[in-house]
Amino acid sequence: MKFRPHLYRWVFLLGWLWLGLTVPPVVQAIPRTYAPVDIAPFRNESDPNPLLLAIRTLGKREGAFPEGLRSETLTVNYVSPERAVVELTVNGLADDSVAALRYRLEMRLRQDRWVLVAAGRQNRCRRTPNPQLWTGQICP
Repeated sequence: MKFRPHLYRWVFLLGWLWLGLTVPPVVQAIPRTYAPVDIAPFRNESDPNPLLLAIRTLGKREGAFPEGLRSETLTVNYVSPERAVVELTVNGLADDSVAALRYRLEMRLRQDRWVLVAAGRQNRCRRTPNPQLWTGQICP
C-alpha cells in the first residue's frame, strides 16, 4: 500500500471532528532567529494591500531622508489566501556596528483588509567574525 500523507491528514481531521474536538488554532510566530518587534502601536492599522500596510508601519521608524547611502528591498510572500509575509531589507546603514536590517511582518486577511499579527527584526553586524550572518541579537 502506497503511503499517502494527505489522506492521513483528512482521517485525522475527521477523527477530531467526530470526537467533537475543535481544530487547534495556528499559532502565529516569528522564527526564533528574529528578535520580536512590538506591534502594539500598529494594532489598529489595516489596508487592502499588504505592501502599503508594511510601508505605513515600517515607515514610521525613521524620516524620509535617512543618513547614509542605502538600498531597501520589500518582498511579499502570500503563504495562503489569508496569510502574507512581508520582508523589508535595508542595506548600507550609516552605523558603525549594524550593516543591514531585516524586518519580517506576518499579516492576516480579516474582512478584506490585511492586519499585522506579528513582527520580527534581524541585524547583520559589521564587527563579527561572520559579517554576512543575520542574527536577532544586538550588534557589538
